[in-house]
Amino acid sequence: MVSVIAENIPNEFISIKHLGTFKNGIEDFDSEETRKWAGGLENHTLRNYSGKTELTIDIDVSKIIKIIF
Repeated sequence: MVSVIAENIPNEFISIKHLGTFKNGIEDFDSEETRKWAGGLENHTLRNYSGKTELTIDIDVSKIIKIIF
């Protein structure tokens, strides 16, 4: 993936904006497949609860075709 950090609050929040794909050494911003989800956000929020850290990840699924874990 080709992405940029859209917002960063150290130790609290980071937002990653996905712009394109990277395959076989080539960045792709223009293919039909990439345009379907480009601009989607992946937000990571960190919260402290009683000395433990909770990580919440929100993904803009309206922009994603499929997610593979």
